Amino acid sequence: MPNLKVRANPERGAVLHEMALDRFVGAVVDLEKLTKSKKYHFVFADASVEVPFTAYYRRCVLDGDLLAADAETAKLCGAPFDAKKHGDLDAKAKKSKEDAVKAAKSAAKESAKGEGSQPS
Repeated sequence: MPNLKVRANPERGAVLHEMALDRFVGAVVDLEKLTKSKKYHFVFADASVEVPFTAYYRRCVLDGDLLAADAETAKLCGAPFDAKKHGDLDAKAKKSKEDAVKAAKSAAKESAKGEGSQPS
């Protein structure tokens, strides 16, 4: 039986795990805000998680409560897939980090050039 690769949908709220009713899929309760306000506040993960392919999770994907993080999951659930909106952020985050490192190295190189050409 295949697993589904999903992400939480912050616009729809947190989804309870099917077998662990004190845990949420791709989200955790912010305990600091909970104790202050007595209301549940969630912190949603950017990364995808794998859940078993069950009717419960399939329905959550179809309803939009969970987002399919890859085309295979969307196909298994019969849901539409838009890589820009719902795609797995793991790869996007990695690329973003790589771009930030490149930009920082480039800025450091330019700064070093500038320091060498200034008059004494």
